[in-house]
Amino acid sequence: MGSCAGLILLAASVGCSKELDIPQNGVLSQDDYYSNDEEAESAISTVYSAWRSRTENTFSVLETLSDDVSKGGTNVNFFPNWRQRNSYTHNSGNEGFTTFFTDSYKLIYYCNLVIERVAGDTPVQQRCIAEAKFFRALTYSYIVALWGENAPLVDHLLSSDEYHVTNAENGTIWALVEKDLTEAIPVLPSKSDKNDKSITRITKEAAEAVLGKAYMWQAKYSKAAAEFEKVIGSGLYDLWDGDYEMLLHVEANQCCEKVLEVIVPDDPANYEANHISTMNSRWTYFGWALNQKYQLTADAKAKYVNGDEYMPPREGLYKAFKAEEDAYALDAADKKDRFHATLRTVWELAEEGVTLKSDMPDHDYYMNWKTRLLMTDLMGGKPMGQRGVKNQYINICYIRYSDVLLLAAEAYAKLGTNQAKADEYLNKVRTRAGLGFKSATLDAVKLERRLELCFEANRYLDLIRWQRVDGTHDAYNALKDQGKETYNIKVTKDGSGFRYERVVADTNPDAGFKEGKHELFPFPQSEMEVNGNFLKQNPGW
Repeated sequence: MGSCAGLILLAASVGCSKELDIPQNGVLSQDDYYSNDEEAESAISTVYSAWRSRTENTFSVLETLSDDVSKGGTNVNFFPNWRQRNSYTHNSGNEGFTTFFTDSYKLIYYCNLVIERVAGDTPVQQRCIAEAKFFRALTYSYIVALWGENAPLVDHLLSSDEYHVTNAENGTIWALVEKDLTEAIPVLPSKSDKNDKSITRITKEAAEAVLGKAYMWQAKYSKAAAEFEKVIGSGLYDLWDGDYEMLLHVEANQCCEKVLEVIVPDDPANYEANHISTMNSRWTYFGWALNQKYQLTADAKAKYVNGDEYMPPREGLYKAFKAEEDAYALDAADKKDRFHATLRTVWELAEEGVTLKSDMPDHDYYMNWKTRLLMTDLMGGKPMGQRGVKNQYINICYIRYSDVLLLAAEAYAKLGTNQAKADEYLNKVRTRAGLGFKSATLDAVKLERRLELCFEANRYLDLIRWQRVDGTHDAYNALKDQGKETYNIKVTKDGSGFRYERVVADTNPDAGFKEGKHELFPFPQSEMEVNGNFLKQNPGW
């Protein structure tokens, strides 16, 4: 097994004597060295590709675990592993966890290859190594957030007698994350100004933001604030001043608010390959199931694109938005505020020419608006390929500037050292959202993070971070009843229109977040079967 990846499971999944030892474009071999700029660029392109290809699973796993969405879909039997996660009835064999785990260590393997095998003799090669260190640090940040500090640490290319890895000691993975990022930051480029769209690679400020997040996970709030201040003080990022409901659409690709995003090229001739490499089906999952469940006006048919209707908003999220809107809205009549730019009721959707006409399983009364599918997000402005949505070119954003501002406000609120800055950063986001001033208490910042960043794979990570790092019960309180009742929208013909009623479709008293268990993901069952004598399973699993 001479050129295998880190874990025993990875040895099979990466294909040690099959995939990696066969010379292919964009596939790295452990036996190769990269001595010139062209070879270094080819090597790091594999790392970028591996990062892009895991986007769909990253977002679907993290969103289905949050209290913001139901599993959804048009058939309750589709994607049972999603429903298990959403109701906290999953086990260590859940496909989403297994894929997340194997993809993470595969990406780390590719990073280790670049770090160890690229010569580093030129500025280009040095930048490639810095990018690999960034991606290794980013990937380990997710691993520790999800599996904990005792996840396996693979910080080099393993020899054949190292394949059976063990649990890492506390602090060792975070130490590697900090080291990788601090070494990468001086080498990575910055944008020239807020509106610079020429840089499509990782920037210095993206690395600073990730380092700040790593410090937040370790309760190093002074250091976290310092890193976020570097991003803020750079003057290279700002809150986008366009139409908020277009912030996660093509119109805002590479805008001044996007700190870290997967770039999807506007390349109609190669749309199929671009879709596969970015897994832009994330947007397909969120989109309304227009062809199956709705009747549309002519205007709506020309504007919106069919999707799968997964991960619809839960009632709790709607109520959180409405309470804040009722108390603080600067102009409650403006449908372009953040509330209505994020989600709509089934009745409000009908006002847009999209009328639900048949029963919808696993839904409350609310529909995604922030992530709706638009014709203007498609290359060529029309559907192409299987199911007609593979030619989207929406960049997938991991970190927005609003995320940085709110994390800085949270750090200052926890430190209690600079209330003025905490207030400033919180209310920059709130003003853009159409809301009045609010003092940056910790509860205020937590609520603002939920409202501003919903459907962007942040909510679950926040809940778990607050519970594990700060010793709160945030995750338990938000998720303890999740899945105990599942609702459908029952649709009845009513004259020329339709009447909607939310009804209980299923109950499960065993569902919901359990403290002492669900704070960490389980190591995959398939990994434990081959490595269980060396790797200790997480508590409760």
